[in-house]
Amino acid sequence: MVKKLLYFFLFFFNFSFLISLENDNELFLTGRESFYNGDFLDAVYFFSESLRIEPDSSLIFSYRARAYGALGYYEEGMQDANHAIMLDSQNAYAYFALGNIYADMDDFVTALRYFTLAVYHEPNETNFFSNRALAHYSMNNHDLALRDFQDALRLDQNNITALYYRAILYSNTGSLSSAISDFTSIIALNPGIPEVWFNRGAAYGYLNNHNMAINDYNTAINLNPNYLAAYQNRGLLYFKLGDFINAINDFTTVIAINPEFYIAYNDRGNSYTNIGDIDSAFSDYDNAIRIAPLYALAYNNRGFLYMNIGDLENALRDFSRAIELDPSHVLAYNNRAYLYMNMGYFDLAIEDFSISIRLEFNNEAAYFYRGLIYLELGDHRAAVDDLTHAIRISPNNAEAYNQRGISHVLMQDFLRAMDDFNMVLRFHPEHADTYDRRGFVYANMGDFQRAMEDFETALRIDPNNASARGNLNILRSMQLNSP
Repeated sequence: MVKKLLYFFLFFFNFSFLISLENDNELFLTGRESFYNGDFLDAVYFFSESLRIEPDSSLIFSYRARAYGALGYYEEGMQDANHAIMLDSQNAYAYFALGNIYADMDDFVTALRYFTLAVYHEPNETNFFSNRALAHYSMNNHDLALRDFQDALRLDQNNITALYYRAILYSNTGSLSSAISDFTSIIALNPGIPEVWFNRGAAYGYLNNHNMAINDYNTAINLNPNYLAAYQNRGLLYFKLGDFINAINDFTTVIAINPEFYIAYNDRGNSYTNIGDIDSAFSDYDNAIRIAPLYALAYNNRGFLYMNIGDLENALRDFSRAIELDPSHVLAYNNRAYLYMNMGYFDLAIEDFSISIRLEFNNEAAYFYRGLIYLELGDHRAAVDDLTHAIRISPNNAEAYNQRGISHVLMQDFLRAMDDFNMVLRFHPEHADTYDRRGFVYANMGDFQRAMEDFETALRIDPNNASARGNLNILRSMQLNSP
């Protein structure tokens, strides 16, 4: 089974605006209005004209600095902000403007210094805290970011920037219920932001609340009909739910929006594989590889499809290419090892499964299948060790108990074999072969009555079970011939 990942996309708002201060300069007021409307070129023009009237206004220089920064004119923005500080060293908004410019330049260390100065000079401004939190967040200082988001929301509980990024932080650190709560608060304040619906949908998806996730993706798409990420995530969720037709429809929409989005081809290929449309699946994997020749997952998935149709040579080629492109590709090692195992190349299979386990210690499939190989090779102790690892990772793996029980029988450790077969019957009470095997264990332990009962039960479930019938006949013959 090809593993799927649910993609989680981050979307960033630009709500780091300066706070208005009183000023009766009409040109300044017009520039400020342009700034808040996002018309930064107009804002620069009006701020420049207003400076002709008030050439020593630290406030106006602060605003023009921010407008320059928003346009990417960082040098001009820094000059204006520094001039504003020279005119008034207490101007918190000039420090704030510098912090934003350095943050835009990805110099978060310097940005933090200026945001901290802004907070020092004006400790009651919510945006200062929220933007400093974003700088901390960008540096993976999650605890400090969370503290600043909390302070921003203490000052203004309706600070959408702080709510949004706190929700993202909660999502990325696994606090999904808290994230959903914050996204819900934003929706109550402004239900028209598609990114909020999208990210709440992603959080619901991680919690396996599939209906709520799909509803939120639907709303995000209604708000933005070209929302590629929402179609992609909804398609992945449909895939997870086994609704492959709707998954295909969503991935097809993604491809229509962006014909070069190779991930959608790969995921649609997986969906076609699951409905048995092999030609379409191959076509999609081929397209993913054409667009992204270094995309290891597409080679792995195409190899998986080749393996399923019996084209072992091409399957081996694709798995090997996936590993060459990504030497940490656990799934490709697992798949190639499984292929080697079925081709009878046990040494190569063990080598690949062993690498896979080194890459991912809790790799149940690798332990299980390597255990089967050791069992086939007669190394029963190694088989028991691997199957025990598989069971520890997945305690409900009935087949691992079954195979470990067989290993114990071959080692003549009948008590442990009995325990394993009992576990299998807990999961599958009507499993004829297990009754036959447990009956064999009872017989070897001298409990012939229980052995006969198990053989009879096996035959009741499966009248054609030749092993159980043969074992039962042997015991009956033994009873007839006993003195």
